[in-house]
Amino acid sequence: MKKILGRVCAALALSGALVPVLAQTSWPDRPVRLVVPYSPSGTTDYAARQIAQKLSEQTGKSFYVENKVGASGTIGSDYVAKAAPDGSTFLINDTTYAMLPHLFRKLPWDHATGLVPVTRIVNTPLVVMVGGNSPYRTMQDLLDAARKNPDQLT
Repeated sequence: MKKILGRVCAALALSGALVPVLAQTSWPDRPVRLVVPYSPSGTTDYAARQIAQKLSEQTGKSFYVENKVGASGTIGSDYVAKAAPDGSTFLINDTTYAMLPHLFRKLPWDHATGLVPVTRIVNTPLVVMVGGNSPYRTMQDLLDAARKNPDQLT
């Protein structure tokens, strides 16, 4: 009888320890902010708004875009790097983020560890273009001209 009572008490004690786990709500338990470090209406902003809309529809939870612009994306990136690590703030950025340490001598967060990638969401090709009246029609034309006259192309 003492063994059974001991086991029942142990089971009750363990079940009491699980109450906080069972009481937790599923993520997200608050609105989720997708920070875009650029002005509204650009490609990064557009992609973030599409993602926010789809996530809201699929989860029934609130996802929204907040633009924090300035300093080539540094202001918004810093905001997210310093946000509480509670799963309610994400940065939606583009390849400019990789260049920030080369654009600024000192960043207000540790670029190597302050933010970590979660996933790639869009592949955006970058293209080289010239005016319609340019003599260059291919990349090879442009490279040949640059080699022939290295100080004349800008």
